[in-house]
Amino acid sequence: MVETIDIIVGDKTRRMNVLEALEFGKSREDDGDLSGAADVYQQIHNADPNQMDALHLLGVISHRLGEHELAAELITAAITIDPDFADAHSNLGVVYFDQERMDEAATCYERAISINPNYAGSHNNLGVLYQSLGRFEEAVTLFRKAIELSPDFQDAHANLGIALSNSGNPEEGLISIQKTLEMNPNHAMALTAAGGILFEQQKFDEAGHYLKQAANQDADFECGNVCFLGEDFDGKANPDDFDRLISNLPEINGTFPDESGAEPVVMSSCDYGYFRQFGPALALSVDQYAPGHVLHLHVINPEPSFDEEIADLKHRLGNTGLTVTTETAPGTDRLYFHVIRFVRLCQFMQSSEREFLHLDTDSLVHGALKSTNGIDSDADLSILTRFDTVSFNHKVAIGSLYVRQTPMARHFMRCFGAYLAHCITENILVWGLDQAAFYVVYRMMTFNGAGVSLAPLPESLCDFDFGKGSDIWAAKGKLKNNEIFEQEASRLLGSSQV
Repeated sequence: MVETIDIIVGDKTRRMNVLEALEFGKSREDDGDLSGAADVYQQIHNADPNQMDALHLLGVISHRLGEHELAAELITAAITIDPDFADAHSNLGVVYFDQERMDEAATCYERAISINPNYAGSHNNLGVLYQSLGRFEEAVTLFRKAIELSPDFQDAHANLGIALSNSGNPEEGLISIQKTLEMNPNHAMALTAAGGILFEQQKFDEAGHYLKQAANQDADFECGNVCFLGEDFDGKANPDDFDRLISNLPEINGTFPDESGAEPVVMSSCDYGYFRQFGPALALSVDQYAPGHVLHLHVINPEPSFDEEIADLKHRLGNTGLTVTTETAPGTDRLYFHVIRFVRLCQFMQSSEREFLHLDTDSLVHGALKSTNGIDSDADLSILTRFDTVSFNHKVAIGSLYVRQTPMARHFMRCFGAYLAHCITENILVWGLDQAAFYVVYRMMTFNGAGVSLAPLPESLCDFDFGKGSDIWAAKGKLKNNEIFEQEASRLLGSSQV
């Protein structure tokens, strides 16, 4: 066992014992210098490969930097050295949770609790997992236990408030969230949770106060403030303003989807780079698994080779009609791309009598799309709902969106499209705006008595797990690098139907 280590920092060398070196690395981490902290931990590991704390902390930093596979490998190595390392088991669970490997995450949290029943962090982490699965009563129990073990655990008080609200006790939930804010008035998650609960209670002034504070504290929550409409709803999401607002947007070129037809139009919109990466595989998957459907692609900022690429793609499609539109929007970025797709969907709906199935371009069709018949026949729209979260930008996932041609669906889409177009023209685009605005417009219309019907997409139609029984594989977030998804995309691109 190494007792002292020479830690190199810049052009200086400092001799420390192992504990001092670990504390030095932790101080750099606390200061936000993740690379500097990782360098210290790596030097400790180089000097003593069996130093489990250094391996564990290297894994934690790798996770914070988004390197989840490396994080799991490093933390697992630490557990191999000490199988009863409770912190490592719990943090490995966090890595698996962020990879949506829920069973493995739960096993890690439970193992950490069995090793150290008084470890509040593991109880809190397992509660977060249960809450994400809709198991609110179990989550409440775990959060209460975490608070019993650590009364000043800010996140646990906030999480308890969210779980109580989701289980039908919003007033008690607010009390718990307020305990977090008493300890830390700038706790962004607690602020946005309080704003979300008050929004549902139609206490718009109070909700806006909390959401604005949350946005000021953490950019991850800024869309809650931008999308909070409250008393401004009728002015900013006015369907009568839609045509005027889109007249200020870039011109659309190309062929709109056919006006009539029995099957829904499958539509996807993205920038040119994303089209090149994912568009051909999506088109070929529709052609192979759902022949007879029309696919419409809307591509932003195409390059000169685009027409040739589309001609080649059409040549490969044997069973699918492909229509394409484009727009040139110089100086735009991903924030624009995420928002404009739903504005264009609204425009295409207005020029057609057909229903639309909007998909993210990084999706693959893996079935005949007959599961659209399983959508509630009374629903105007169908999406992946996540109402068990409080943040506006997480309550719905609208990359996969089914829209019927009902009067209420058209009205909703014009309200939604008008607000997004307003945000574009006012240059107030933020990350998560599309999803947050969808949810807020839906709830505000409900509050105002407009009976828009929103139904969940059947799992047989769309899921994130690439199951054989689902018609659509949606590669959400980190799952874009999933091996199953990549293999299927490669197979489609390697096949040719002429």
